[in-house]
Amino acid sequence: MALQNVDYKLPTRQNIDSIVDRMFRDKRLELKVKVNRASAIAITSDFWTSLGNESYCGVTTHWIDSEWLLQSVTLDCIGVTERHFAQNVAEIYTNLAGEWQLTDKLQAFVTDSARNMVAAVAKTPFHHIRCCAHCLQLRVLHGLNIADAENCG
Repeated sequence: MALQNVDYKLPTRQNIDSIVDRMFRDKRLELKVKVNRASAIAITSDFWTSLGNESYCGVTTHWIDSEWLLQSVTLDCIGVTERHFAQNVAEIYTNLAGEWQLTDKLQAFVTDSARNMVAAVAKTPFHHIRCCAHCLQLRVLHGLNIADAENCG
Protein backbone atom coordinates (compact mmCIF):
# COMPACT_ATOMS: atom_id res chain seq x y z
CA MET A 1 0.00 0.00 0.00
CA ALA A 2 1.62 3.25 -1.10
CA LEU A 3 1.24 6.47 0.84
CA GLN A 4 -0.04 9.25 -1.33
CA ASN A 5 -0.06 12.99 -0.89
CA VAL A 6 2.31 12.85 2.06
CA ASP A 7 5.03 15.46 2.04
CA TYR A 8 8.14 14.02 3.73
CA LYS A 9 10.82 16.60 4.46
CA LEU A 10 13.96 16.38 6.47
CA PRO A 11 13.81 18.63 9.52
CA THR A 12 15.73 21.86 9.13
CA ARG A 13 18.41 23.07 11.52
CA GLN A 14 16.12 25.95 12.48
CA ASN A 15 13.26 23.57 13.36
CA ILE A 16 15.53 21.36 15.43
CA ASP A 17 17.03 24.43 17.18
CA SER A 18 13.53 25.68 17.96
CA ILE A 19 12.39 22.31 19.33
CA VAL A 20 15.51 21.86 21.49
CA ASP A 21 15.32 25.45 22.75
CA ARG A 22 11.65 25.00 23.72
CA MET A 23 12.43 21.69 25.48
CA PHE A 24 15.31 23.37 27.35
CA ARG A 25 13.14 26.30 28.49
CA ASP A 26 10.30 23.98 29.57
CA LYS A 27 12.64 21.71 31.55
CA ARG A 28 14.41 24.67 33.14
CA LEU A 29 11.07 26.14 34.25
CA GLU A 30 10.03 22.75 35.66
CA LEU A 31 13.31 22.52 37.60
CA LYS A 32 12.97 26.09 38.92
CA VAL A 33 9.57 25.24 40.35
CA LYS A 34 10.98 22.07 41.92
CA VAL A 35 14.00 23.86 43.41
CA ASN A 36 11.90 26.76 44.69
CA ARG A 37 9.77 24.31 46.72
CA ALA A 38 12.84 23.44 48.82
CA SER A 39 13.12 25.32 52.09
CA ALA A 40 16.91 24.94 52.36
CA ILE A 41 19.53 23.93 49.81
CA ALA A 42 23.24 23.36 49.36
CA ILE A 43 25.22 23.97 46.19
CA THR A 44 28.27 22.13 44.88
CA SER A 45 30.47 23.51 42.15
CA ASP A 46 33.63 22.66 40.27
CA PHE A 47 35.60 23.96 37.32
CA TRP A 48 37.27 21.80 34.70
CA THR A 49 38.95 22.13 31.33
CA SER A 50 37.94 20.10 28.29
CA LEU A 51 40.36 18.31 25.98
CA GLY A 52 39.85 21.25 23.62
CA ASN A 53 41.15 23.57 26.38
CA GLU A 54 37.71 25.10 27.03
CA SER A 55 36.88 25.93 30.63
CA TYR A 56 33.55 25.06 32.28
CA CYS A 57 31.89 25.60 35.64
CA GLY A 58 29.32 23.06 36.79
CA VAL A 59 26.84 24.01 39.52
CA THR A 60 24.47 21.54 41.20
CA THR A 61 21.98 22.11 44.00
CA HIS A 62 20.94 19.53 46.59
CA TRP A 63 18.13 19.37 49.15
CA ILE A 64 15.97 16.96 51.12
CA ASP A 65 12.37 16.96 49.90
CA SER A 66 9.17 16.54 51.93
CA GLU A 67 9.46 12.75 51.53
CA TRP A 68 12.98 12.87 53.05
CA LEU A 69 14.59 11.98 49.71
CA LEU A 70 17.78 13.61 48.51
CA GLN A 71 17.17 15.68 45.41
CA SER A 72 19.90 17.02 43.13
CA VAL A 73 19.53 19.27 40.11
CA THR A 74 22.25 20.56 37.83
CA LEU A 75 21.57 24.29 37.66
CA ASP A 76 24.03 25.06 34.90
CA CYS A 77 27.18 24.11 33.09
CA ILE A 78 28.70 27.43 32.14
CA GLY A 79 31.37 27.97 29.52
CA VAL A 80 33.91 30.28 31.16
CA THR A 81 36.21 32.40 29.02
CA GLU A 82 37.66 34.67 31.70
CA ARG A 83 40.33 33.60 34.20
CA HIS A 84 39.19 31.84 37.37
CA PHE A 85 40.07 34.76 39.60
CA ALA A 86 38.09 34.95 42.83
CA GLN A 87 36.09 38.02 41.74
CA ASN A 88 35.08 36.41 38.43
CA VAL A 89 34.02 33.18 40.12
CA ALA A 90 32.14 35.07 42.85
CA GLU A 91 30.16 36.90 40.15
CA ILE A 92 29.26 33.60 38.47
CA TYR A 93 28.02 32.15 41.77
CA THR A 94 26.13 35.28 42.85
CA ASN A 95 24.46 35.70 39.45
CA LEU A 96 23.43 32.05 39.29
CA ALA A 97 21.97 32.09 42.82
CA GLY A 98 20.03 35.22 41.93
CA GLU A 99 18.78 33.82 38.64
CA TRP A 100 17.47 30.69 40.39
CA GLN A 101 16.20 32.72 43.42
CA LEU A 102 18.31 30.70 45.86
CA THR A 103 20.13 33.39 47.81
CA ASP A 104 17.84 33.32 50.88
CA LYS A 105 17.65 29.53 51.17
CA LEU A 106 21.28 28.65 50.42
CA GLN A 107 22.75 27.00 53.54
CA ALA A 108 26.14 25.88 52.20
CA PHE A 109 28.29 26.36 49.13
CA VAL A 110 30.65 23.41 48.63
CA THR A 111 33.79 23.62 46.47
CA ASP A 112 37.26 22.18 46.43
CA SER A 113 39.84 23.88 48.63
CA ALA A 114 41.65 25.77 45.87
CA ARG A 115 42.59 29.29 46.99
CA ASN A 116 40.54 30.98 44.29
CA MET A 117 37.42 28.97 45.21
CA VAL A 118 37.77 29.75 48.92
CA ALA A 119 38.33 33.43 48.12
CA ALA A 120 35.47 33.47 45.60
CA VAL A 121 32.85 32.16 48.01
CA ALA A 122 34.21 34.52 50.69
CA LYS A 123 33.22 37.40 48.36
CA THR A 124 29.60 36.17 48.34
CA PRO A 125 27.02 36.09 51.15
CA PHE A 126 27.18 32.27 51.18
CA HIS A 127 28.65 29.93 53.79
CA HIS A 128 31.57 27.99 52.30
CA ILE A 129 32.34 24.34 53.05
CA ARG A 130 35.39 22.65 51.59
CA CYS A 131 34.55 19.33 49.97
CA CYS A 132 35.68 16.61 52.39
CA ALA A 133 35.95 14.03 49.57
CA HIS A 134 38.31 16.34 47.70
CA CYS A 135 40.37 16.98 50.85
CA LEU A 136 40.58 13.22 51.52
CA GLN A 137 41.63 12.56 47.91
CA LEU A 138 44.43 15.13 48.20
CA ARG A 139 45.69 13.56 51.43
CA VAL A 140 45.63 10.04 49.97
CA LEU A 141 47.49 11.17 46.85
CA HIS A 142 50.04 12.98 49.01
CA GLY A 143 50.56 9.81 51.07
CA LEU A 144 50.92 7.68 47.95
CA ASN A 145 53.47 10.11 46.53
CA ILE A 146 55.52 9.91 49.73
CA ALA A 147 55.32 6.10 49.75
CA ASP A 148 56.32 5.97 46.08
CA ALA A 149 59.25 8.34 46.65
CA GLU A 150 60.45 6.23 49.60
CA ASN A 151 60.27 3.04 47.52
CA CYS A 152 62.26 4.62 44.69
CA GLY A 153 65.10 5.80 46.94
